[in-house]
Amino acid sequence: VVTQALRTELEHRGSNVKAHVVCPSVVATPLVQTTRFFYGTQDEEMDETSKHFDSKLNSDGMLPDQVAELTLEGMRQGRFFVITHPKVTRQRVEARATELLEAIGQQPETGY
Repeated sequence: VVTQALRTELEHRGSNVKAHVVCPSVVATPLVQTTRFFYGTQDEEMDETSKHFDSKLNSDGMLPDQVAELTLEGMRQGRFFVITHPKVTRQRVEARATELLEAIGQQPETGY
């Protein structure tokens, strides 16, 4: 929402600056290995959950260079949303939308 507001403001001002929302999914990086994301400290071995996540990230993930190329291509084409993994992203968005719609149905009526 913030980036959408920024885009609207930039367009309204006639700016040459363009705002984009980049939505990568799984990217093969050493994210888990180089942060304290995993349980424990940097000096300890990763727990099994973190090892599994790290393995999946790097076996299923798109190479960072591919993500960069897709991002630049999307920006050159003027796409506001640059989605590097459309199939996976669609599945996740549809699941989240379903969850939100169900939650809306469980809320008391407020008149708004």
